[in-house]
Amino acid sequence: GAAPEKGPTMTVIRVTSLLTWQECRYRYELSIRRGLRLAPSEGSGLSPQMSGNAIHFGIESGLAGEDKRTEAHRGADTYLDRFGADRFRQGVHTAIDGVPAEIWEAITPQSERRMFVDYGMFTMTGKPDFWTYNEEAVVITDFKSTSKDEVERLEKLQLFNMQPRYYAVLLHDELAKLGRTPPPLYTRHLVLSTRGKHAYGAPRLLTESQVKDTRSMMLRVASRIVGAPEQGFLDATVSSACA
Repeated sequence: GAAPEKGPTMTVIRVTSLLTWQECRYRYELSIRRGLRLAPSEGSGLSPQMSGNAIHFGIESGLAGEDKRTEAHRGADTYLDRFGADRFRQGVHTAIDGVPAEIWEAITPQSERRMFVDYGMFTMTGKPDFWTYNEEAVVITDFKSTSKDEVERLEKLQLFNMQPRYYAVLLHDELAKLGRTPPPLYTRHLVLSTRGKHAYGAPRLLTESQVKDTRSMMLRVASRIVGAPEQGFLDATVSSACA
């Protein structure tokens, strides 16, 4: 995520910025407001985030291509070659192999399309990893990668990860502003393991009350970000979120 983008009369806040703020306000200060990044691993010169970035870059490349699986692997190789991150290669390709056929075969899927919705004091923006839309349902899929316990991570994501829910609210409100009745909204997670032990979450319906509650949370957090002073070490969350 990037820092709020201030225009002449509007502040633009990304969904990923909301999540960082909720996890650790001090990390938000360091990574988003100050633009700092994790140092590369000692000796290798490689960031520990490169594996996940390569997986996401590969999937995005595949969804935009004709031969989607082949393009996904080719895109991941391009990313890894660019940074000399060969040691991640096998795990990255193993994770991409975990993308189910239904994703590659989806009809007119949406991938990485950025949404902008005006809420008065600020504009919220976000781009889901993948979603499908028709008159019967919207299903928003969030891809996560891991090299650890993928089943435990899936359970936590399905219960607590707000990211796809925020995207669902943005899409709901975008359609409503266009005068269209939003269809039922579902969210799901796919955890792609570099060990090959993938975990797939079932789509979960967001009820009208959950859409309302999620919107309220999103706007409350965004309002706090806009009005917040500089965050210091004493604002850090005492948990691994600020590690």
